[in-house]
Formats: sequence, structure tokens, C-alpha cells
Amino acid sequence: MIWKKRNESFVAGAAERPMEQLIRSRNISDWHSFSQPMHHPEHDPFLMKDMDVAVEILHEHLSEGKRILVFGDYDVDGTTSVAMMYEWLTKLGANTTFYIPNRYEEGYGFSITGAQYAIDQKMDLVITLDCGTKDGARIELCRNAGIDVIVCDHHEPGELPKANALLNPKRKDCAYPFTGLSGCGVGYKLIVAYTERHPHPNSHPSQYHDLVAIAAGADIVPMLDENRTLVAKGLYLMNRYLRPGLAALLRKSGTKRTTWDVTDLVFLLAPRINAAGRVASGNEAVKLIIAQEEAEVDQLAQQVEDFNLSRRSIDQEVSASALAKVEADPQHEASFVTVVYDDEWLKGVIGIVASRLIEKYYRPTIVFTKSHDVYAGSGRSIEGVDLYAALESCKDEIVQFGGHTMAAGLTVLPEKMEAFALRFNEVVKEMMKGERSEPVAYYDIPMRMNDVDLSWVEEIKSMAPFGPDNMAPVFLFENVQHAYPPKKIGADQKHIKCALRQQESRGYIDAVGFGLAKEWDVFQYPQLDILGALEINEFNGRRSVQIMIKAVRQHQG
Repeated sequence: MIWKKRNESFVAGAAERPMEQLIRSRNISDWHSFSQPMHHPEHDPFLMKDMDVAVEILHEHLSEGKRILVFGDYDVDGTTSVAMMYEWLTKLGANTTFYIPNRYEEGYGFSITGAQYAIDQKMDLVITLDCGTKDGARIELCRNAGIDVIVCDHHEPGELPKANALLNPKRKDCAYPFTGLSGCGVGYKLIVAYTERHPHPNSHPSQYHDLVAIAAGADIVPMLDENRTLVAKGLYLMNRYLRPGLAALLRKSGTKRTTWDVTDLVFLLAPRINAAGRVASGNEAVKLIIAQEEAEVDQLAQQVEDFNLSRRSIDQEVSASALAKVEADPQHEASFVTVVYDDEWLKGVIGIVASRLIEKYYRPTIVFTKSHDVYAGSGRSIEGVDLYAALESCKDEIVQFGGHTMAAGLTVLPEKMEAFALRFNEVVKEMMKGERSEPVAYYDIPMRMNDVDLSWVEEIKSMAPFGPDNMAPVFLFENVQHAYPPKKIGADQKHIKCALRQQESRGYIDAVGFGLAKEWDVFQYPQLDILGALEINEFNGRRSVQIMIKAVRQHQG
């Protein structure tokens, strides 16, 4: 692993405080504004292409009591989007229902089954959320049947479908000033725009900030610009009022926490909401999010938690099987990618398995399983390789694909699998200029332990919310020693707990390294370099600084 300063050109001033160094290293020009994201104005929704058209189409259908279908994907972004739009429309008195496709029967996006459902049920309007940009054929099918279609999406557009209104800030002809919204974020902007143009006593867009925040955290969108504002508002709402379903789901997780941040959205809520669509149906996640009755909430929360436990077990089995296949492949060592498939793997976990294979081999990875007459794949990428662009270069070997720079989904005919794997490797090798990459661990600035205290860590919190393009600061602590011998912790003994000090330190700082027991031999060196984030640990009413170790090596001095 390579250790790199996040901003390699940054040089600290001799008299600068650590916080001043951190702000300058991140090129933050207006700290006062940056540190108060909740006070930033949200962008005018009518700057988004087709927004005025979408609002008037929606108003017409609402005014005339026509039938509206809310369609969204089975992942977190899709299910939170559907829950938000369905709940809002219901409060406006709409004649509405929702539809989440079955991952195994229908696959990703606005499915042919979903389009046929809209036709059979004589829907008048379909609103697609977190999908639709790549679904021109199904949209055309609805339009030919006399159904209007509004698309709310954020995926990379190719040839634009002929929807009545296509809301996607990534459209080349869209003047919206921020392209990084989640699918739920785009749907939220439609709600804001409608409320501005047609006020309603039951329309309060701010009550959906929590769902927009969960979608943004789960979908790994850039934590910049409007996303920081929306996520900050969402966390503010969640720390004052939790939807009954989310509160029940967090209780089922066993957490003792009482306040929430982006980390909780990503690691506590998102996997559980996702598990419904991975193991059974995303419908259960939507029902849980919008549920109000205590008995229903508890039953749904337990069901979703059970899905999550099942997903974990299946994930471990498929990961072990995939690793065995890769290790048995004599061509893999020379390859620039990992492509692996099996007819029996559960489709709902192949994306997670792709991420695990990247942790092991650090190569762009696609994991496939058989889905009806094709292979359905889920891909993850590494820094410097645009997965969407790579698949675009392989499109002659692909039935369909969609996604982002770092993650994508695709389908390939069985007879094309070998040709696709070869082409994908060639494209990635060219992108990487024939040189293999190593994983990179980034840090912001070097730190001395004597400069670390509770007030400094509180200052760091003012940079939140954290996420892609605004990651939580990581610091380099050089030449540290153990104040006490390290020990392995956790039920599976995969984590490290230790106490660290430097030669000039006044005392020691407790540290935890999750998943770092694999580096046990490195921790035995008397002098270490550590990359770590700083957090406040609260235990029995006592607050203390804790280092969350990200990487460790023998001291380089």
C-alpha cells in the first residue's frame, strides 16, 4: 500500500495551527461558509432541465385525480426515493401506488414487467426514481400506451429516452449547477419545485431531508455543494426525530448510539435497507420507511433485520467461492482485471463480493451470476479507472449496462462472456497504461500527539458531513510506540486495540484498528508510523480522544 498526502503540493506554515493547516490543505477558501452547510441556500430546482414541464404534468394528473405509479430501484437510493415520493403524493391526496422491481426476475432499472404493470393497471403517469435514463424502450412502451412518464435519475446518460420530462442533472443540456445529486435528491428537487409552484398545506419538502441524507450516504455521491447541505439537514432532522421504522431498525441492529452521523447511515442503516432487495423484495424496505403503526413497524423491522442476517451468511459463502475460483485461475495473475462468474451465486450479493475481491487483488472487478438466459454482473472499480467508460468501450460484447465511474451493473450473453472478459482486460490495461496500481492510503497532514486534544477533535467535526470528495481527515503520526502491548479484540479477533505514545508525549492515546489484526506482525515493531482519524470516545460519562487506525507500517525513519 502506498501512503500519500491528499494534497501533495501543500506546505504547512511554520506557525500554523493544525486546524489552519487542515483548512488550507483542503483548499477551503471560505471556512465560515463551509463549516455551516445547513445555512447554505439550496439551488433553484427550476434550473434543472425539464423541471417546469415535470411540475405542470404532475399538477395536471394530481388535479384530475389520475392514477400515478411511483417506480424505483431495489437499492437504498431507489427505495428511499420511492418511500419519499409515495408518502408525499399520498399526503397530497393522490391516487397512487408504488412498484419496486424484483432483482432476480426483472433486474435493474425500469423493467419490462414494471412497464407492463403500469399498462395493465391503466396508470396515467409513471414517475421513475433512480432509474429511467437508460430505459428508453420501456418508456416508449408506456408512452405508446398513453401513459406519461417523468424520469428522476442521476445515472450517466447515453441516448436520452423520450420521456415527457427527464430530470437528470448529468444531462449535457442541463444547466443545473451541481451534478452530484443522488436519485432521491433529484426526486426531492421535484417535490421542492412543485411546492414552490403549487403550494399545498400538506407539502413540506424539509420532512424528507432524512431520506435524501440516507440515499446520499449509501450511494457514495460526492459530499460537496448541495449534498453537504441536504445531508447536514437530514442528520439534524434524524437527531431530533426518527421515523418509527428507522428507529426500530436501528434498535434491531443492537447499536447503543443515540446520535447519528454519515457513518451510521452508511454502515448501520444502508446495509439493512439494501438487504431487503438483495434477499427478498425492496417493497419491504419501502413499507418499513413509511410505516407508522407500532405493531407493523416492529414486524417489518424484524423482517428486514432477518434479511440482513441472511445476506451476511450468503455473502460470506459466495465470497469464499469467488476467491477460490480466482485463485484457481492461472491467467489471473497476469490480468489487469478480475472477472469471475458462477451460475448459482445469489444475484443480490455479487456487488458486495466484487468489493471484497478488490480488497484482496486491487483490480477493477466484475462478478457475474446466471439470471435467466444471461449473465448479470455487478462491477466495482479502483482509483484511476472509470468503470462506466470502460464498459462503454466494451459495449459490443454487452447486452446492456449502466452505472457510475466506480460502480456499474451489466448483462452479457453466455456465448459472449469469454470475449467480454478479454476485451474488458484490454480496455483496462490501456487505461492503466500497462502499469498495475497499488491501493493508496491518503492522509491530510502530519500530526504530533501533543497537539491532539478534545477541543481539536471538536473543531474537526465542523468539517462534516464527510463522504467522497470531503473525507474525514486522516493524520500521519510518525515514530509512535506502544504504551501497553497491543491486543486482538472482537468476537472473531479481527480487530486491534492499543495505546500509543510518541517520545515527547505527555501521555498516551487509545487507538483501535478495525480489521487490522491481519497486520499483527507489523504491530510488534517497537516504532511505528500510523495513519489514523480522530474521534471522541464516550464511556461511562467520560470523553476521551481515540485514534481510528487506517494503516500501519514499521517506522520509516
